[in-house]
Amino acid sequence: MNIYFLVEGKTEAKVYPAWLSYLAPNFEKGDFFEDVCENTYKIVNANGQPLYPEISDAVNEVNSVGRYDFLVICLDAEENGADELKDDISQFLEKENIEFYKY
Repeated sequence: MNIYFLVEGKTEAKVYPAWLSYLAPNFEKGDFFEDVCENTYKIVNANGQPLYPEISDAVNEVNSVGRYDFLVICLDAEENGADELKDDISQFLEKENIEFYKY
C-alpha cells in the first residue's frame, strides 16, 4: 500500500514521518516517482498556503504515477468545521472536473 499525504504546512511535514514511524513502521518515505514501491508514503506540504492548487497537483500526480492507493488531504479545521472543508474540496474537484482514476 502506498499513501500520498498533502499537508498544510512545514510542521506537519516534519511531524508526520515521526508519527508514521510508530503507527506504520513498515512504511518508508519516498520523495520521487521511482521511490514508490510497496509500503511507501510521500508527504507534500503547501507551506501554509491555500491547498486548492496543490490538491489539483496531488490528484494529477496520484493519477499519473498509478502507484498510490490513497490520497490523504490533511487540513486544519480551526475556522471551518471538518464537514465544511470536506464539502469545499468536493465542490472544488467537481467544478474543476478533477477525477481520481481507480486502478
